[in-house]
Amino acid sequence: MRVRLTEDHSPYWNYQVVNLRKGQAVNGDLARYLLSTGGPVEADDDEARNLEAQMEAGDGDNLGQREGDVGKPLPDTLGDEPPVNGSADDVLDWVGHDQERAARAIGAETERDEPREDLLERLRQIHQPGSADAYPDGGSAEDIKAWVGDDPERARTALDAEEQRDKPRTTLTAHLKKIV
Repeated sequence: MRVRLTEDHSPYWNYQVVNLRKGQAVNGDLARYLLSTGGPVEADDDEARNLEAQMEAGDGDNLGQREGDVGKPLPDTLGDEPPVNGSADDVLDWVGHDQERAARAIGAETERDEPREDLLERLRQIHQPGSADAYPDGGSAEDIKAWVGDDPERARTALDAEEQRDKPRTTLTAHLKKIV
């Protein structure tokens, strides 16, 4: 779900004040919250327009919740780390259309014991690095894994760079050696 701010707004969300600016797009549960509480937003996708129509019709208890989410804590869509133990929808809500977050979510998802291939495909569609996408020198292990993906050539580049570090990250090098 996505909404766009029609004016500056600073709601209290996830135990903090969030400063939002006019024209800014907001995704996921924060968007759902703003729309369902009458915040200064306009619907920016079909899911938001459907919720808006429900509100205008006066339909539904638990307005703004995804089906099956009632009683479940909301994912942290503003936090710094992807919700790795969340549903695919939670991860996609956290990512929104942010390529950097998509890269970080790809790295976290590939670390799981059983990565969700359908989620990885959707995240890769959001990330879409271009040919000018440079190696994330000094980046986190997740950034590097996201940059590498399953490309053996990039894995070799990343492995070479990692082995040049004073203290190579053993988990990352093991991951890269599986791809090379």
